[in-house]
Amino acid sequence: MVAAVFALSPLTNGYTDDSSSEDSRSAEEIERDTSAYSGYLTWSRMHEDVGTTVWDLANMEARAHVGVNAYNELSGEARLSQNRKTLVYTLLLEQYTSFTGPTTVIVQDIETGAEKRYPSKIGTNGFSRIKKSPSISADGRRIALSQTDAAYESRPGTESLTIMPWSIQVWDIESDELIDVTTNDEASFGPDDIAPFISADGTRVLFLSSRDTRLLDFYMADVKENASVTRVRAQGEGFTPDLRGLYIENQISVSADLKWVLFLAETDYPDSLTGVRWNWTLLNTDTGDITHIDIVGADATDFTRKQLGNSAGAISADGSTLAFAYNFGTHDVSGQKVVVSSRETPSDLREIDVTGYTAQTGFGIALSSDGSNIAYTRENNQLWIRKTDGTNPKLVSTRWDDYPVSVEKWRGIFLSFTD
Repeated sequence: MVAAVFALSPLTNGYTDDSSSEDSRSAEEIERDTSAYSGYLTWSRMHEDVGTTVWDLANMEARAHVGVNAYNELSGEARLSQNRKTLVYTLLLEQYTSFTGPTTVIVQDIETGAEKRYPSKIGTNGFSRIKKSPSISADGRRIALSQTDAAYESRPGTESLTIMPWSIQVWDIESDELIDVTTNDEASFGPDDIAPFISADGTRVLFLSSRDTRLLDFYMADVKENASVTRVRAQGEGFTPDLRGLYIENQISVSADLKWVLFLAETDYPDSLTGVRWNWTLLNTDTGDITHIDIVGADATDFTRKQLGNSAGAISADGSTLAFAYNFGTHDVSGQKVVVSSRETPSDLREIDVTGYTAQTGFGIALSSDGSNIAYTRENNQLWIRKTDGTNPKLVSTRWDDYPVSVEKWRGIFLSFTD
């Protein structure tokens, strides 16, 4: 394990602290004191400045830092098990001339730094690739991932990459057993199964697939070999979400029991000039019912609505609380808003942070298990935590204060809360 050492520069964030005036600590020290919070934040940054840091809030320190290949965004996302022991992330093994190379999954014991690699078999012209950063059970034992085999061929003047259909696999890291929950017909280049989320107890998996429709939809299966798959149909209000444009790393969030799914998708609107509109949607996987949530309101500008494709959302593990981060304003004046609501009244949104800075191109957002605390990125390079009632804002990290980074490099930001 590589220790993380970050140089932190003074803040100009505008927040005031309610601590006593007799407190001898400086304003900067007070703002950065997260000891009132518990839990770990796992913060992944992608593209050229890729890497993952696990922050221990109560002790105000970085417990683990993984700096991995910067070839593509897949190698940046990471998740920590709810018991705070196992970090799982993808790693790019090799970069080809014009194609992203093969990736694998690594699990790391954050106490000892010991690592274990996904037991894939790599042939002469075939290799396993991980499409989506894996999902991990609460005890850190089972990891769900989307995998495929691909063949790369290079001849003078030409290159080709043949990718087989994606399927869902679960890796039991204690026994090294690989459970093929779904398989696809390679000969017919069948539908893809991608983006799995494993339940906290490791017994079920929710994933996206195009197996019954040209569009992606949600499906559920038990964790067993060649499991029966059930489509979770989205019902209600006369239009169906189109998940083709989904940015999965921060635009889909699932409760621990897989009952509630919060996701961003294009939806057909008869009253829209373009016929489509980005919309946040809450899905009940038990009933298939959906609720659309207009997080910007009816009076939002066209600029704000167009920026929704870049917003982020989160649902707490217990399914009680929703949170969103998005850009607002006009082309000339813009900023960032963070809002929260309850699952029971999702449209009753409360603003808990507003900035007047240039609009972001990527967000990270996460909620504690009971929805009482929220963590989010601010101004692209700051990591904050506060109560979901808006109180007690604290700066956790300004990872890139001493390393100027263009906004474009921050399009992928993944954040998770383990408490």
